[in-house]
Amino acid sequence: AVMVGSGTAEVIQSSDGSVVFRVPAGERVGDAQVRVSASPGAPFDDIGLTFAYAAISRVTHLSPRICSTEGGCLLSVHGSDFISEDGNVPVRIGDSTVRVLGKLVSSTLVTMTAPALPEGTVPVEMSNNDGADWTSDGALFTYRDLPFV
Repeated sequence: AVMVGSGTAEVIQSSDGSVVFRVPAGERVGDAQVRVSASPGAPFDDIGLTFAYAAISRVTHLSPRICSTEGGCLLSVHGSDFISEDGNVPVRIGDSTVRVLGKLVSSTLVTMTAPALPEGTVPVEMSNNDGADWTSDGALFTYRDLPFV
């Protein structure tokens, strides 16, 4: 069995020396101690690891909101609680196959170059965990077949 903070993790796979588990929902933002029990009913041991719970990111608005279908616009994604260990933040534009790495400017701003896409309006979402989970705030970005100036 595995505990993360005060929550019980769902063990997916266990073998000698390793365990794969689903982290339970956190009670608060911050580090939680990971503890392991060798067998049901046995005491939990502190294994010297922590798991960091982060706040849920939100996308509040985009600037600009319109770009040419050729892409190339500098898109600013505004929101809250953006994080990144290496300064890159995965951004999903439209369907799940269009992913771009944005640059983390601050916890409230990510910038990126919009890719080329067909004319239409698409959602823009962010991920703080390399695409395992995405925001779902519905900020919309519009591609138009604009004349070249």
